[in-house]
This record gives sequence, structure tokens and C-alpha cells, in this order.
Amino acid sequence: MERLLKEILESGFIHRPLPLHKEASLEAETASRRVLLRREINIGRPTKTGECTVSAHTGEDGKQILRVEAVSPARRRPFGDLEHGDCSNLGMVSVRIEFDGEDWRQFDRLYFRVLPGCEGIRRPHLGLQFYNEGEEPIPDKYHREGFHTVNLENGIWNECCVEMPSLPRDRVTGLEFVFSLNGTETLADLGNSMRFDIADMELQQAETVQNDSGWALKDGEIAWCYSGYEAELEKRAVIGSDEPCVFEITDEKGKTVFSGVTEKTGYPHVTLADFSAVTVPGTYKLRTRYAQTDEFVIGRDIWLPSAWKALNFLFCERCGYPVPGSHQSCHRDIIARHGGRAFVFNGGWHDAGDLSQQLIQSAEVTYSLFEMYERLKSRNDPKAYRFLEEALWGLDYVLKSRFGDGYRATSVGMSMWTQGFMGDTDDVSARVHDNAYENYLCAGIEAYAAGCLADEDPGLARSALNCAREDFGFAENKFAVTGFDETPPSFWEHSYMTPQSVFSATMAWSAALLYGQTNEGFYAGRAAEYARITLECMEKGKACGAFGNGGFFWRDPTKRVPVHFNHQARDQIFAQMLSELIRVLPDHPHAVNWREAAQRHADYIKKLFGYASPYGMMPAGIYHERETDDMESFRRQHLLAGDGAAEEYRLQLCNGKDLGNGWYLKQFPVWFSFRGNNAVLLSRAKAAAILGRLLEDKALNNIASAQLKWNIGLNPFRQSLMYGEGRRYASQYAVLPGEMTGELPVGVQTKGALDEPYWPQMNNATYKEVWTTPAARWLSTAAELMD
Repeated sequence: MERLLKEILESGFIHRPLPLHKEASLEAETASRRVLLRREINIGRPTKTGECTVSAHTGEDGKQILRVEAVSPARRRPFGDLEHGDCSNLGMVSVRIEFDGEDWRQFDRLYFRVLPGCEGIRRPHLGLQFYNEGEEPIPDKYHREGFHTVNLENGIWNECCVEMPSLPRDRVTGLEFVFSLNGTETLADLGNSMRFDIADMELQQAETVQNDSGWALKDGEIAWCYSGYEAELEKRAVIGSDEPCVFEITDEKGKTVFSGVTEKTGYPHVTLADFSAVTVPGTYKLRTRYAQTDEFVIGRDIWLPSAWKALNFLFCERCGYPVPGSHQSCHRDIIARHGGRAFVFNGGWHDAGDLSQQLIQSAEVTYSLFEMYERLKSRNDPKAYRFLEEALWGLDYVLKSRFGDGYRATSVGMSMWTQGFMGDTDDVSARVHDNAYENYLCAGIEAYAAGCLADEDPGLARSALNCAREDFGFAENKFAVTGFDETPPSFWEHSYMTPQSVFSATMAWSAALLYGQTNEGFYAGRAAEYARITLECMEKGKACGAFGNGGFFWRDPTKRVPVHFNHQARDQIFAQMLSELIRVLPDHPHAVNWREAAQRHADYIKKLFGYASPYGMMPAGIYHERETDDMESFRRQHLLAGDGAAEEYRLQLCNGKDLGNGWYLKQFPVWFSFRGNNAVLLSRAKAAAILGRLLEDKALNNIASAQLKWNIGLNPFRQSLMYGEGRRYASQYAVLPGEMTGELPVGVQTKGALDEPYWPQMNNATYKEVWTTPAARWLSTAAELMD
């Protein structure tokens, strides 16, 4: 923490990005492994695609260097439906090396060096696509497998080594280097040329490689949480062994303070070390006869360092702001138009590794920052004001998205840097809608912000509250016309998959927040009514025998399909609704019902967690085999599922745990093209933390904390999924913003229809793409867990 505080100060309290500390990355570890066998890749006569020049020359060491040169055209219309909020890029160029069905299974890594020389951008990247025509063809039908993106430093030689132990490579026919033409983040006359020199390509067999699939650890390996452990909560580590083994906890002086024996878990080569008895704050290590961990802390506020790093990630993702070392003020030519008026739709934060914008995602990020501000402010910590500053950046964006009549600018798909001038070829129109759900959600966040700002900035607080009142009114008017059958505004909106129960819970939560700020009976009445509708969707009986007390929510009162999330997730909204209702309306006649529902939902979460793996990752939930009977619901939940989705759905269920009567429990969601479970895990973590605080139930706090720990080392890959937190963090699909300390990915995926973790080193969307949604849920959960 001392080093981090120094770096925070040196960054001007993060007004320039924190250092990356690549020395502790997985790539640094990979590069240090001994190579047993090498085979040079002969580039032969590569073929090119797109407007580029490909040449080969000899380097100073006498080896061949492949050079690819292109121009990111300044005045070409980008691909996509620009008039309807969809802007891809200016094209792609590539060079492909052909192979005659070679068997690469003897090798487990690909190594090469690359020297990028790019004008107009500071964070170049390149893509790499493997082609296999053997037993398992690559790329797969979703074009995910076999694709890797490398984040590069401009103007220097970058060493690139990608491990591929699980990649099908029995009949390799091609290796393609892919370069996106993503525009320039500066004006065109400052240069737009791209040059990449690629050298020293070879296949390697390493002495050891990183495991990338399944639950098992290698012999003697220890998986633990690099961020540490809360003094008052459970403390667990996982050790790779089939049989119980002795372990010890030692303090910073090397003295043994606890010893125990690991427990069998029912998972092959996985035993569990429980040292919850150690409660004295301090610095410790865990050791066995085979291995020893690095130091970790036991104490208070173990998630605060990661919260600062998540804040750094968000700062780096700012849109319309000059981020030092990354990009200039961007996207000044995305225009939102409605009713004869228009404004520039930049601000908030970019969605992910691309440069898209999603209003409600930035709104939820804003909410989480206000939560962290409130928690630190309650401790009289002056550093709270840096979180407030970032929250105000988001609030400004939420408020400026409004046209004042119910319509808002809601999103734009964007994968390039635009020129910034209005009236030229790369202007993009933002999507603009009058959407009841989004207005309810924004009204709640505006009301919460107003409460946070009441003392700090009364004028802005009044403005935010007035906007909240208006937006709630607009939502009410639209809802009176459309009800829950509101047509989704766009396939790509993050509200597209919202079921009725989540919709009504959001309505009740928003109304309760407005009542808390206004004390007006109208909002109390609405909150109670919408809560009643929501609780009609709660299972209170024995629909699933294994969960006889119910406690889960159905998508609507017909109770045909349970609520599931597989990409964007808002599982926390039910706990948020119940907690807020109980807080602001403790004497309401239905308060006893709300508390009973909160307890029932908490019991469901605890029961579900009882099926978790030894690593503590929360299972995705329970599914029924007949869910595909409701194909409208199914298509809403699963974007780009493709043909044969119903059959694949059943196959994925069969790889879960059979609970009887058509019910299955899944560790990972049923999913198709969009994979990665961090939003699912962290929204459930937030729910557990809310209910833990409300019900004073430490078991729920343990569950919430376990989801954070899964991300920071306590997983089968022993990796930190937050870049810069702990150690063994891997490069992610950061692409246009470039690698950022604090970035979090969409999350761990599965391979095919299996229900076990799959985390290859290869960077690809969606699972490895950096995403601001997990950052929001991370901050929100961390704030909830702080005392």
C-alpha cells in the first residue's frame, strides 16, 4: 500500500495513469520460463488483404523481418451505419503466412518480436489469427477461438510470447497478422501512417506452461488471494494435491502462528486450506512442504488498493478528456439529435476496449463512485474527494444526455478515433430514445447523487434532484403507454435483455430513492406498488425441489423462466430495492413482507453458494430444460446465439448438475457468443453484501468477498484478473485505450458446452475484453464491504 500511495501522489491523485508494473505480470513470468525446443517459422510468400504494402528484409542479425505498412485514411467514411449509432472502423489489413496442414502439437508457445511505428496513435496493437483445419477447426463459429490481440508500445521492439496449450493445432494451415485501421487520435495532418516490423517468429516448447482450463491445480501449487483477507471473515487457499497435506501460516518474523491440514474437496487435485482462525492484523505467508506464498495481509480495507486501481482504469477510459499518455480529447463529432436540437455526445467513460458509449453503463459507474465517496467521507478521509471528482464527471454526462422531454442520448457503437470535426465523413449520430426503463434507472441514480451532494454542492444537488423528478415523470408517462412490453430501443443497448422483474425492481428502487430525498407520499406509493409487482415474480414455493424455500426471481409473474444473466448483469437490483425500501419506509405496512423477502433471497444466495467450487466462485444459478419453449425470452437473453441454440442450450445444461425434474445447476451461465462471467459474479456479490449489511449476516459478507477473491488469485489459474493488483496479472483485450492498471475483463469463460473454467492467454472479445461494468460492480461491492 505504501508504494501505491506514493504512486497515487505522483500521479496528482490520478490525473495521469498509474504505472503498469509489467514486471509482476504473467507475460514476464512466461518470458522467464526455460525453452526446451524451438522451431523457426519460415514466412515464405505471405499473402496480404486490404490496402497495405508487405515486404521482407534482412535485419542486422541476418534474420528475415516482415514489414507491413498501411495508412489509416483520414477522409474515408467508416464502416457501419453511422446515422444510427454504429461506427466500426476504417477497414482492416492483414498478412497471412500459409502452412501445409502442419502439426504443431509438439509446441505450446508462439514467440515473435514486433516494432510498431504508428503516427497519430500512442497505443498501437496487432491481432493474430490461427487457422486449423484438423479435428477442431479454428476459428470457431463465433470467431473467438484462435484470435489473440497484443497491446504494444510504440517505437520500440516488443517481445510477444503467447502460450497455447489448449489451442487446436493438429493441422495448422495459416497464421495471420491483422491490423485495424482505427483512425488517429490527433488531427490528420499530424500523420496517419502505420508500420509494423515482425521478426524472430518461432514455435517453442517450454519447460512449463500455464494451465488454462479446468479446476485442478498442478502438484504443490497454491492459489490464494493476493489482495489479502479480512480479519473477521473466512480465509481460504487452495493447494494442488489429491491427498490432505499439512500447511502453516507464518508471520513476518517467520514464526508459525497457525498450522492445519488441508481438506479433500471432491475436486481432483484440489484440497482446501482454511486458516480463518488467524484474525490478528498483520503480514503473513502460507507454506507447505512443496511451496510458499508471497506475503499477504490480514486486516481491514483489503479492497481499498484495488478500488484506487479501478478508479485509475476509469480515468483512463474517460471519453472527451485528454488522458495523459493515452489519447487527446476524443469524439467531439458524435452528435445526438432530437426535436431540432443537438449536442456533442462525449463524456462519461468508454465502454470497453473499443470506444463505444453506453449511457446506463456510465450511469451505473457514476453510482458506484458516489457509493465509494460516501463510504470514505463517513470516515473523514479526504481522499474521498478524488472518487467524488470522478463521480461528478459521470454525473455531468448523465445529466447532459437529457433532452428534457423523456428522450435521451443512450449509446453509440464505436471502434475508432474520429477526427473531431463536424461535417466530414466520420460523423456519427448517437442513438436517441424515450425509454421508460432507462429513465427510471437514471432517475434513481440522479436522486442518489443529489443526496450525496446535499452538503458538498447544494446547487448541483437541487439540479440533480429536479432532473430525477422529471425523468421519473417521463418514465411514468411512457410506462403508462407501453407497460412492460416496451420495445427494446436497440439490439446493442445494455437494457435489451431486461426482464419484467428487473424492470419493476428498478422502478421501485428509483421511487424509494426519490422518496428518501423528497419525503413525498407519491414516491412512497409508487415504491410500494412496484415492489409488490416485483415480489409477484419471486419464487416462494418448491418449484425447484433442491431450493425448496425458493428465493430466486422469475422473469415475470407467469413463472416460466428464471432470471438469468450471461453478459451484462443486474442481479443486485432485487437486494437494492428491498434494502432501500426498508431504509426509507421502515414503518410501512408491507415492511415486514420486504424483510421476509430479503431473508428468503439471502437464503437462496447462501444455498446456491453451497454448490460453489472450493475457490468460492458463485454458481451462475438454476436453469430448467423447458426454458427454450419461450423463444422470445431466450432470444432476449442470448445475443448472437445462432442456429442450433436450443440444442446447444440442452447440451450445456447436461454438463451442469442435475437437480431433478428438469432442473440443473450451472457453475457458469448458459451462453453462446458473449462469454465471461464477471458482471454476473460481481452483481451477485453486491447483492450478498447489501443483504449481509441489512440482515447482519456475516455468511453473506463472506460470499461477497469470495467473488472479489476469485478475481485476485484465488482461482485455478492463480492469476489476478485485475491488471496491476497482486501478481500474475495477464495482458487483456484493451486494444484502443491500451493496457491500464486496474482494468478488469468481462470474465472467465467456458470452452464449448463444458461447465468448467477456461482462461486461455489469448486476448479476445468478449471474455478478455476490458470493461467498465466489472469496475463499477467492483467499486460498489468494495464500498458495501467497508465498515
